[in-house]
Order: sequence, then structure tokens, then C-alpha cells
Amino acid sequence: WPNQSLSPTTPAGKATKSTGATKPTGIFPCGQNTRKKNGPTPTVTTTGLNVACWNIRTMLDTADSGRPERRSALIAHELRRLNIDIAALSEVRLPDEGSLQELGAGYTLYWSGRPASERKLSGVGFMVKTSIASKMENLPTGHSDRIISMRLPLRRQQHVTFLSVYSPTLLAEPAEKDKFYTDLRNLLQRTPADDKVIILGDFNARVAWQGVLGKHGVGSCNDNGRLLLEFCAEQQLSITNTIFQQKDSRKTTWMHPHSKHWHLIDYVLVHQKDRSDVLHTRVMPSAECHTDHRLVRCKLRLHFKPKPKKYAGAPKKKLDIASLQCDAVKANFQADLQCRLEDKIDPTDSSPETLWDQLKTAIGKSSKAVLGFVSKRNKDRFDENNEEIQALLSRKRVAHQAHLAQPSCPVKKSAFRLICSRLQRKLREIQNEWWNRLAQRTQLCADNGDYKGFYEALKAGYGPRHMVQSPIRGANGKKLHTDNTLILNRWSEHFQDLFSAERTVQEAAIFQIPHLPVKVKLDEPPTIAETLKAIQQLKSGKAAGIDGIPPEIWKYGGPALHRTLPKDFRDAVIVTLYKNKGEKYDCSNYRGITLLSIAGKILARLLLNRLVPAIAEDHLPECQCGFRANRSTTEMVFVLRQLQEKCREQNRGLYITFADLTKAFDTVSRQGMWQILERLGCPPKFLNMIIQFHEDQKGQVRLNTDLSVPFPILNGVKQGCVLAPTLFTIFFSMMLKQALQDFDDDDAVYIRYRLDGSLFNLRRLQAHTKTLDQLIRELLFADDAALLAHTERALQRITSCFTDAAQLFGLEVSLKKTVAPKEDHHPPHITIGEIELKSVHQFTYLGCIITSDAEIDKELDNRLAKANSAFGRLYKRVWYNKQLKQSTRISVYRAIVLTTLLYGSESWVLYRSQLRLLERFHQRCLRTILGIHWSDYVTNVEVLEQAETVSIEALLLRTQLHWAGHVSRMEDYRLAKIILYGELATGHRDRGAPKKRYKDCLKKSLNACHIDHRQWSSIVADRATWSSTIQRAATFFEESRRISLKDKGLRKKNSDAATQNQTFPCTHCGRAF
Repeated sequence: WPNQSLSPTTPAGKATKSTGATKPTGIFPCGQNTRKKNGPTPTVTTTGLNVACWNIRTMLDTADSGRPERRSALIAHELRRLNIDIAALSEVRLPDEGSLQELGAGYTLYWSGRPASERKLSGVGFMVKTSIASKMENLPTGHSDRIISMRLPLRRQQHVTFLSVYSPTLLAEPAEKDKFYTDLRNLLQRTPADDKVIILGDFNARVAWQGVLGKHGVGSCNDNGRLLLEFCAEQQLSITNTIFQQKDSRKTTWMHPHSKHWHLIDYVLVHQKDRSDVLHTRVMPSAECHTDHRLVRCKLRLHFKPKPKKYAGAPKKKLDIASLQCDAVKANFQADLQCRLEDKIDPTDSSPETLWDQLKTAIGKSSKAVLGFVSKRNKDRFDENNEEIQALLSRKRVAHQAHLAQPSCPVKKSAFRLICSRLQRKLREIQNEWWNRLAQRTQLCADNGDYKGFYEALKAGYGPRHMVQSPIRGANGKKLHTDNTLILNRWSEHFQDLFSAERTVQEAAIFQIPHLPVKVKLDEPPTIAETLKAIQQLKSGKAAGIDGIPPEIWKYGGPALHRTLPKDFRDAVIVTLYKNKGEKYDCSNYRGITLLSIAGKILARLLLNRLVPAIAEDHLPECQCGFRANRSTTEMVFVLRQLQEKCREQNRGLYITFADLTKAFDTVSRQGMWQILERLGCPPKFLNMIIQFHEDQKGQVRLNTDLSVPFPILNGVKQGCVLAPTLFTIFFSMMLKQALQDFDDDDAVYIRYRLDGSLFNLRRLQAHTKTLDQLIRELLFADDAALLAHTERALQRITSCFTDAAQLFGLEVSLKKTVAPKEDHHPPHITIGEIELKSVHQFTYLGCIITSDAEIDKELDNRLAKANSAFGRLYKRVWYNKQLKQSTRISVYRAIVLTTLLYGSESWVLYRSQLRLLERFHQRCLRTILGIHWSDYVTNVEVLEQAETVSIEALLLRTQLHWAGHVSRMEDYRLAKIILYGELATGHRDRGAPKKRYKDCLKKSLNACHIDHRQWSSIVADRATWSSTIQRAATFFEESRRISLKDKGLRKKNSDAATQNQTFPCTHCGRAF
């Protein structure tokens, strides 16, 4: 082998200075591999690199190892053959820190290992091309024998940070694993925010999470894999090995020596925002260095985009609506508006358009004159206390100037220090108060089911996000548009094609709908009381429509404004909303939301308040929970999980088709909708009012502050209008009624139930004269439909009937998104036309993972991934913010992270092992917030006591008891109550104990809280009594749990001490050991 240059004593992290050398400007100082895009978007520079990770087992040369000597040379030549620029090496096993240069191959090795006095294990390093190493500003920094980092300059101020890691094995002590991931987290927190980060190495982990993973993972998940996935979700990292579709032999990196199965345990991680930088990641089987691991190569093209410049056009002005909370401002606004309406409105002109123009002008001028505009778009906690802060700052400036004038005067110096401390103390108080209010608001919204308020609070907690306009693919599907004008034209073209396509409902389908008597009361003129109610029902904070008048103006405008109500508001401004599914370049993966006139929404709300009780409630099936009062996604998820549980318990199959309609809201036939409403008893005047909202409607797409050319909207209900969900559900219900009217009910799922007697006494269901049967063929939430049957043949018939009915009503079933989960690992063969539906093991239904085996392991992985992501986004703003009190940080954690973790937990059936996973996450988060290190040896009970919070088990107990009480108080016709109190009408139970059921968990929780499960229904009837009972019971349960854990720890401690002091005499010589 060629000669090598060895420098074992060179300390890592310190670059040697060379006289006369110029300061390095990066690997590509001359702008090599640079690509420029035309148009107004900033210049994008790209840098190509080939990186790799490789567990080489050892760099040591021993005579009895059976491996060739000079392994560093062998590895360097293999890397040169594969054209690898930077390789992260694991298990180097070299002592201390140092560097070694392979002159022949042109590579330099940097390593970090254990001290020379210790056993030579682990060790990590980098092998870098010498041409790259010579331009590094600093040498790689060794942080331990398992982590080494290297910051690489590319050009100008652009850097990329590489981390080479080697994780403890599966059998290592938990403390060693915690130390490794704690060190890795701390290192990432110290890494400059503008740096791209690439982590490579052997993690000794098998993973199986979605979100962090791509669609092409290998194998299942082990304990080390959960640690890695929690870390990736928390730090917003993606595992690039699973992004690309390829053979398993190109993904797996290590073969188990006993089972001979191949596994993927070596990974390349990048930030999720940098996934587009990864061109390909694959295993290179040809690489050989006498190791049982295979080399993983990752091709990168690093994109560095300058910070976007501010928009050149005039910013969109926004009225200062918050000032209306002040009584004086509100009174002034009402008085000014009253005067303008009396002067400007001409009562002799009865034209609706003229009246509306006059009204709109008066409102606009009054709002601008009295309220003014906000000076800042994204307000923070300091804006609410701006006057007080400015006063303190002024006093500080005066004191500072006085101190500078006489720096030797102790009085003025102390006065300056005093005002500085007061200002600092006030800022801390403001910050704590703001976060406490945010936590309370978030928790209240989560408890009350106010999802809009909850997500608004989440956005405030995470901080403002910089919205970046994604390129949009052209109509031909090939060219990407980056210019704003071309993007706006493409959106206009897309929506025009969507809303202009001809949609009709077959006359045969219309005639099958019964013609009901006309409900004459709907035609009565609206009263003042109805109008006031509709105005008060407006939600504050909604975006204004094309007239620019927000809802608060109508709510606080006073009686003069309430008496003048416009009648005709059609036109809409359309904004696009990404669905978080599919490519961002595809227009079909966006939802068009219409921003309507708030005055039109008042009239629409008034019509809705009449339409729902008169028509909608009589024709919407009980299985429809979308956009209906006192119904939620939690109820539908609970019903579906209970159906799976009962079918498994009674040995009946449950076949499901999750049907998806293509652009359902946007493709409703309007003429068909009007005919359906007429046949359901809608009187002419009332129907004409609804028609006037849709006929001759024009739409414009808004991009930033630009508007597209108006185009006609001929189909669909207006997403953003309060009438739209109810109109669609009526239309959808009529379609389903026709689809299933001739269907044989024997093929569907029947629930036999009885609501009297004890919930836990199944024998009461054997009295057939006192039981009722409930048919369940579908579960609906707006346009999300789950079709159910006991057999594959029956499911095929239901799916075919659903598809045929959709075609009759002008709707289209998406063959790409409609799936049929597997049943007992046997994929059902369900077809629509000539195409067979995709069979999947799991499906995301209303935000929850539903699996074919009715287990919740995948759902727990999903919730843990989302909770880790939420926790990671608040590191700098909350957890590491020293200005916040500990109680404030805990409140934010409970409101945001725990609420995210426990979404849908009302229907969970947990085993002890699954509960331990949740408790481990809970403890890790609390220890991070409290600053407790793993080496402090603080028990879990002490952590809960310091945080003044409870365990996950207590939270789940309280949540599930609350939900059980809520279901028990439901009306007798509600599906959730029927299925909880019932069982399948057919089927048999196997002998022996069944799998754990929801009733078993409920009964166990009641017993743990010392609530008699035979008498609990009498307590549940009163909501306030039940809530207070649960609160006391959960507190008692948590106290008992902590006492039990303390006693257990004390017994273990005494047992260990006794074992250490115990002696064992030898049976031969009598010597004690």
C-alpha cells in the first residue's frame, strides 16, 4: 500500500495554521456546480456531494483477526472507487482523537474514540477527500466515542454540518442510550440554525413510523427504533433510506448472524425541509472491507436559497378590529356609522345593488376613520403591553443618558441599574402571563372540542411561519411555473376547469325521491330576532370577503347596521389550502376555500337556521356526523373501533371500504341540488334565496395581494359558506339512500342492544323480546364514507351500489384514494368497474390510524410521532426559555403536547406495555423541561411531584371516564350509545378469556376509582356530579399509584442492600464469600 501520514496527537476541532495560505472560501469557491433559475425568484445555488455511512467493525490491525492489515488504506481505496466525498465511519475503535492521511488514495481520516487506557470499543470518524479536508475552516470535533461532528464550508457563508454517530446496541443499558440521545439533542441545539444538517451512522435500530419515514421502509420496529423515531420526530428529521422505491437488497445493511435475516440499521438523516436535497440513498453491496455491514451511499445536491426578499407591492391593509373591544371605541364607531348611514343611504332607490354599494361605502369609510389599520401583522406578547413597555424604555433611556453624562456618580449609576432591573422584571412578567393565558385558552378549546380555537392557539405557540410560494406544475404536467403571474394564471385555469365542467343528476334518480309537502313557514320574512341571532352567530377572526368588511364590524355596528341587510352576495375570492397529502406541485392536492362577503354570510346563516330543523334533520341519517351539532370525529372513531372489537370478539369478519369522492364539494350539480330541495318540501321563495347565492357567481383566485381574472362558477357548493356543508350532506344523503334502498339487509352489520340494565351484564341481551336491532351499513363524516359488511361478497355489492349511485348524481369515486383494508391478513378483492381497489393494512380515518387487526400500536406510533414533533418545535420558544417560570412551561406542555398525544384516546384499549411507552415519553419531556439529567437518578414519582402534574395513566383514566359518561347521556338513537350497550346480532364467542375490550378497561377504571360499576349509571345521569366524582377519583388514583411506586422502589432498594451484604459459605472449606 502507499505510504500514510499518521498524526495521532492532532487534537480534533483545531485547525493547524499554514503560513502564507489564503483563507478558505469553501469547497466550491469559484461557483462550481451552480444553477440559476430565471424569473423573479432568488438565485438558487446547488452543490453536489456523495456521502456515505459504513460500520467497519474496527480499524485496528491484529495478527489473529484474520483481516488484512492497513485497513484504513483498504477503506480509502474502496471509497475512491465509489467516488465518495465524505464517509461517516462507525466502530473505528481507535483510541483518543487524531487524524491519519492516506496519500495514495487521497483521503484523510479523523476519529474520536475512548481513552487509550480503556477497552477499545465503539469509536466514530470521518474519512474525507484530502482536497475537501484542506479547505475546512476547523477540523472535526469529537464529542464522545459515539459522536463526532464536522462543519463544512461550501461558499460564502453557506455551511453544512455532518454528524457521524454510533448508537448503543439493543442490549445496552437504558442510561447509556439516554446519554447518547441527550448528547445528540444538545449538539443539534448548538448547531447554527442556517446550517444544513446531515446525520450518518449505525443506529442499531429498526424503525416503522410514518411521517419520519418514507413509504419504503423495511421490517418492524424495536426499542432502539422507537428512540430513534422519537428523536427524528422531535427534531424534524427524515430517514432518507426509506424515501426511494427499490429492492430490499438495496436498502438492508446488516444480516443477523443467527436468523440470517437482513435488517436496515444504518441510516442517513436530513431535516424534513431538506428532503429535496437528497437525490438517492442506497446500499452499495460491492464495497468490501471485511465487515458484516454494507456501505450506504447518499447522493446530495444541496440547495442554498437566499432569504426571500420582502414583497415589492403594497402590503394588504388590515383593520384594527381588536380596538372594538374597548367600549369607547365601539360607541364612537356606532355613532359615526349611524351618521354616515343617515346621510348616504337613499331610501327611494330600491335596487339591491345600489343599496349594497351605498352601505358598503359607508361601512368602509367609518371603519377606516374610527378604527384605523394595524401596524403589525403577527402580533406577539409585547404588543398587548406596548404603552407600558415604551414608558419604561423612555425612563431607561433618560437614566442611561444621565449615567453617561456623569459615569462616576453612584446615584445615577444605581438609578440606571434599578430601571434596567424593573424593565427586565416587567418583560418576564409579560412573557409568563402571555404563555399562561395561551396555555389556558389551548386547554379550554381542547376540552370543549373547539378545534378552530385550538389550532389558532397552536399557531400562536409555534410562532409565525414564513409562507413560501411553491412552484406549480403546468396543465401538461411537465413544466413547473415559478413566476407569480404564471402561477396565478395556472390556478385560475385549474379552478375554471373544475367549476365549469358539466355536472348533472339523472332524472330517474330525482324522480325516486319522494315529493314531500311544501313547508310554507320557510317563506315567512325574517324577523329582527332571527337577524340578530344570525349576526351574533358570526365567528370573529374570519377573513373578509371581496368587500373587505370583517365580521366584527357587523357584530358591533349597532342597531342602525342591523336594520339594513343586503340580500344578494355571490362573488367569491378563492385562496388555496394544501391538504398535506401528495406533491405540492400538483393543483389537485389543494383545496379551494372561498372568502365570501360577511353580509352574505349573515343572510346564509339566517337561511341555515331555518333549513336545518325543517329539512336537514329529517333526512340526514344518524350515521352522518359531519357538520352537525353535538357530533364529532371522536364519536365516529369510537363507533368504528367498537365495531372492530365486537366483530373480533364474536368471530365475525368486518370488511370495510373507505370511499373517497373526487372534489366532492366542488362537483355537486347545482340544478340537481335545487330539484332535490324542491322535492323535500322547500318553498319557492326560500329556495330562490338559496339559488341566488349561487347563480351567476364569479370567482377570483388570490395569490398574495394579486387577483386573477374573474371566471364563472357553475358547479359545487361554496366552501367557506355556512350553507355549504348542510347542502352537501343533504345531497349526499339522498345519493346514499338510493344506493342502498334495494340492498339486502341480511348482508349488513346488525347490532342487538338494550339500554336498560347494567352495561357490564351481557346476559340482559339474551332476552330477545326486550332487545332491539340496529342496522349499520355506513359511517359518514361529511364526504368521508366507510362502507361496512360482514362478508367480501356483501362489501362488493355495497361498493358497486355506492359507485353506481355516485354516477347517477354526477359524482365520481376516486379509484386512487378508495381503499379496502385487509381482513385477517387476507386482502379482499373489491373492484370498481375493471379496477381492483388497493388493499392496505392500515388507513388514516379522521386523523386516527385504523388497522385491519383492530390493534392500536400503529395509532400509538402516530400519536407519539406527532407529539414528539410538537415538543421539538417549542424547544427554543418555551423549554429552553429561561425567562419563563417552570409552572408556565408545564402548562404549555399540558395544553399543547399532551393534547396532541392523547387525541382520540377516548376509544383506546391499552395494555401495560403500551402504557409504558406513553409514560416513557411523558417522563422524558418532563425531565427535559425541568432540566433533570439522566445521571441525577431522580425517580419518576419525584419528577411528577416537581412538575406538579399527573401520570399518563391518570390522564387516560379521567379522559375515558368522561367519555363513557358522555356516551351514556346521549339520546337513545345515537350510534355510539347503541354500540356501547350492544353486541353483534350474530356470531359466537370462543372459549376462554377474550382479548381486552373497552368494557374491561372501563370496569377496571371504575374499580380503581372505587366507583361501583353496578351503580355508575345513576351517577352519570347528572353531568356536574359525574365530573366532580371523576376529578376526586382521579386524584385518589394518582395518590395511590405514587404510594405504590414508592413502596416498590423501597422494597427493591432494601432487597439490593440485603443481597450485597449476604454471604455464601463454601460447602467444602466453609469459607464465606
